Amino acid sequence: MDVFVRDLVSNHHMSLNKPLAFFVMDRHGRTRNLQALVAWVQFCQDGGLAMDQIFFNEIADKCCRYWNLSRADVVRMLKDARTSAPWLKDPLLTSYASEGGLHDLHKPLPGEKVDSYGIAPTLPERRGDSISIYERAAFKHMNTLALENDWTGVYSAYKEATKKGLGDSSRCLRLAVVANIHLEGPHSGTVSCLINEAYIRKHDISGALVPMLVARLEAGDNVNDLLRENLAKGQHIHDSVYNKAARVLTQKGNPEAAIKVCEMAAQQNGMGELAYNKFNFASLIHSYTGQGRYRDLMSLIASFISKSEWWQGSKECKESVKLAMKHVASRAARDHKREDTHKQVLLRLDDALEHIKSLRATNKQERDAVTKEVVGAFKTVEEPVAFEGGFFPDTQSGRQTPKDKRSPDWELPSRRDSTPQALSQSRHRIVEDELPARQHKIDEIRTARHERTKRERTPSPELTEDDIYLEKEIARAMA
Repeated sequence: MDVFVRDLVSNHHMSLNKPLAFFVMDRHGRTRNLQALVAWVQFCQDGGLAMDQIFFNEIADKCCRYWNLSRADVVRMLKDARTSAPWLKDPLLTSYASEGGLHDLHKPLPGEKVDSYGIAPTLPERRGDSISIYERAAFKHMNTLALENDWTGVYSAYKEATKKGLGDSSRCLRLAVVANIHLEGPHSGTVSCLINEAYIRKHDISGALVPMLVARLEAGDNVNDLLRENLAKGQHIHDSVYNKAARVLTQKGNPEAAIKVCEMAAQQNGMGELAYNKFNFASLIHSYTGQGRYRDLMSLIASFISKSEWWQGSKECKESVKLAMKHVASRAARDHKREDTHKQVLLRLDDALEHIKSLRATNKQERDAVTKEVVGAFKTVEEPVAFEGGFFPDTQSGRQTPKDKRSPDWELPSRRDSTPQALSQSRHRIVEDELPARQHKIDEIRTARHERTKRERTPSPELTEDDIYLEKEIARAMA
């Protein structure tokens, strides 16, 4: 696709637009082809594509999705980019939804009233020639109401849109399902009717199944019956549902059933590979270790180590292996008869941990590289004319809240409560001779972080309001 678009632009004089550029960008992100992504960003810049707020929002979204950039990473990237493009704003403040900047690319439709944030307060009056464009307008209106927690309005808009032939899409159906779960509860009869009707009309209901199944799992429905009933209908069940089901069963003290759910997920979504994503791997590590199923645990680790995929360097994988090592070490101290067996498992778990550390280092290098390229793309950019008219209005103007408070919609969950637990787990390393050096390093990091936080809490009076905001966002993300 990359080569095809380049040929059209270079040899056939086709102008490069944002939807096409973002589509290719997403393809490179899905394959985690960093070199191709960097080359494509450079091609977009050389090809005259506007390096504006929309582009920054979209590239930040791709980096978070495919390279695991944290909130702190995004804020640092924004801060560096603002040295050359001071008009850039925080993506959280310039986008009304979490899907990136694509919602704001299109011009207002006939009958569609929109404000500067791309909110659609009303449905379009007529359908026009393009069903897909008007479906987008219907979804934007429903999503606007959902952001206001107006669930009655969401469902009313869905019914009105379907009458006009605008709302027959997976994402509109999903929002209607979410609305009725809020209104009627997890066993909503309206939800069942909506999904059954869509199923009969052979529409895609996979997205709508997720909120319904998760809500019913949380309500205590039988996990196996719920999953098998939907699989029997030939429906695709999302990974998030399997993960939720496994966690519910584990919390109820039924690890064997949780293992069966993970095996079902691997069969349906992972082509039979148990370690096909971070959640399945973490759940199985926990359950196999807890049940003492060392043979299955060793097989899972062997499969995990045999490949190198980006998710293997995730925090979920690292923490699950470290916790398993702690449990096995505790058993080895109590069970002297099987001490050798426990030690063999510990060594294998340590191999998995080293594999994870290696991938985390690689992932960090890739994150640094992609961040550097994004910042570089904005070095020679002038402020777009669109921003003068408020394409994205100054998000700081007209705010009445005190400077030390922010809207809860933009607050990140604090990680301070989990810090002592993480530090406690890190002290239980198996290799005892590393403990003093590791503890010293932890103390140094803690002291440096404390000093840095103190400095960030007292910003220089020469800083602008936006700079102070970024400093505080970094401090909060690092906390």
